[in-house]
Amino acid sequence: MIEKLVKLANHLDGKGFAKEADYLDRIIKLSAEEYYHLSPVKFDSFEQQYNNDSRRASDVGFHFGTRDTALTVADKLKKEGKIDAGDSVYLYSVSLDVNSSAHLPENRLGSWSAASILRELFEGFGGGSHSAISEEMLDDYYDDIIPTPSGENLKDLDYDPSLEMTELVSWLNSIGIDSIKYENTYEGGGECIIVFSPSKIKINSIQEYKIS
Repeated sequence: MIEKLVKLANHLDGKGFAKEADYLDRIIKLSAEEYYHLSPVKFDSFEQQYNNDSRRASDVGFHFGTRDTALTVADKLKKEGKIDAGDSVYLYSVSLDVNSSAHLPENRLGSWSAASILRELFEGFGGGSHSAISEEMLDDYYDDIIPTPSGENLKDLDYDPSLEMTELVSWLNSIGIDSIKYENTYEGGGECIIVFSPSKIKINSIQEYKIS
């Protein structure tokens, strides 16, 4: 339902019906939980990014959390030398059209790759698997096989981050998962959510902050 409202709001806005689009935006805000994302870049829509360093896996999807957790990212970016005093960062408030999140334990060193998601789904529950994983799927996993709906083996796709991402999302959707929730202990706590598709994200507002 929210996805249809988002599409209609975007359509109306594109046609110049700003008043009507704003009205639908208010409905969307009331009907969806609000999440936050902080970035040093200002943009109009989310786009999947891939790591150019082949030695490091690409982070999967788009990450959102509480306002407080999102704001801690500014300090992290400054410590890493990615932003300096006087630079701007942008806090995105969004509504998300997701219905079936898998709740996974935090198990990363700063990123959620396809491999880390698979590891948590199959092994992250006291050595066992998530409830969406069948016994047959578990047997295949330990034989290094995760067949996707298109016939690819997810275990063999790390050479192509874009294909791996596409096939991972397709496989997750096929077992009833459209997003991932986890407790973000890496950035100070608070529940965070990973959303795979930009079409599931509605930007409600963007606030600019100057780094001191």
